[in-house]
Amino acid sequence: MEYSRIVFLAIALLLPFSVFPASAATMGPTVLTREDNGKEITLTKGSVFVVELGFSAGTGFSWEIVHIDDKRLNLLDSGTKQAAKESLPGGPMLKSFHFKAVGTGRTALKFSLYRSWEGPAKAAETFAVKITVK
Repeated sequence: MEYSRIVFLAIALLLPFSVFPASAATMGPTVLTREDNGKEITLTKGSVFVVELGFSAGTGFSWEIVHIDDKRLNLLDSGTKQAAKESLPGGPMLKSFHFKAVGTGRTALKFSLYRSWEGPAKAAETFAVKITVK
């Protein structure tokens, strides 16, 4: 009798963790980095995701959006912060772009790393992902 009670309690305590997956709200937004370049991702309409791309501030280069489908994706915010704990002049930086998936369908999102005075035609690097919004 005591054994069955222990098994019942163990199942009762573990069941919620095995049956119900964590919601997206508790896990936070999807974060894409350089390692995701060229990948295809699927999002649900209304979900938020972030693209974080590093660069060296002292070079004059910065990441900029060169293609966005505003019928499917909205840029919510963008910003730049130090990539390292210690602030170094001209040191590594991280540019982040926060998006919301607003329309269903397939699209591409593209970025280029370039100097503002040279323009995207002289980009040192590019980043692109294919996105399906359901």
